Amino acid sequence: MIRTFSQHLAVLFVIFFLNEDICTKRKCFGSSSNGLKMPVLMKNYKLITIGLILISLGFGSCEKRTVDNLSCNQIQLNKTFTAAIDETWCLEGSDWKIKFGPFIEDSRCNVPGIECIWAGRFVMAANITNLGETVTETFFAESNWQDTIYNGPYKIILAKVKPEIRNSMEPLAPSAYSFDVVVTQ
Repeated sequence: MIRTFSQHLAVLFVIFFLNEDICTKRKCFGSSSNGLKMPVLMKNYKLITIGLILISLGFGSCEKRTVDNLSCNQIQLNKTFTAAIDETWCLEGSDWKIKFGPFIEDSRCNVPGIECIWAGRFVMAANITNLGETVTETFFAESNWQDTIYNGPYKIILAKVKPEIRNSMEPLAPSAYSFDVVVTQ
C-alpha cells in the first residue's frame, strides 16, 4: 500500500499523542504506572510532529499558481476594461487569457493641424491562450480606429485606442498606449 506524506504524519500523530505508554527496552515514556516523566527528546518529537502536520495541511490546501496567473488581470464578460501593451488579462472562471502586444504600427491621423489623405490605423498583436494552446491574432484598427477579433466563442473588441490625440505623427513608446477592450461571448 502506498501512503502519502499526510498519512505518515497521521500515523506519527497516533503514536505520539494517543498512546499512553511508549516504551523502549530500558525506559517507559508517558504517564505510566512507574511514574517516569517524558524526556525532553520526546517533547521535541511532539513539536516536530505538530509542525509537520501543519505544514502538510498547508501544502495540501495550496492551489498551484504559475507566474502568469499571479500577474493576470481579471476580465468580466461584456464589461469594458482598459489595458496596456504587455499586460495579460484572464477571463474569470476559465483558462482563457489574452496578452496585448507587441505594438506594430500607429499611423492614425490624429494630430491637430495635419491634413491626411487617409485616416491611418493602429496595429497591435495579441496572444490568446485557451486550454494551454496559444494563437497570435492581430488588431487592424482602421475604421474609427476600432477592430474586432474572434477566438473560439469569444469576440474581442478593441473599442478605443488612447491617446486619442497625439502631438506628432511619430509613434509613441509602447508604454504610452492604452486601449478600451470588451470581451463578449
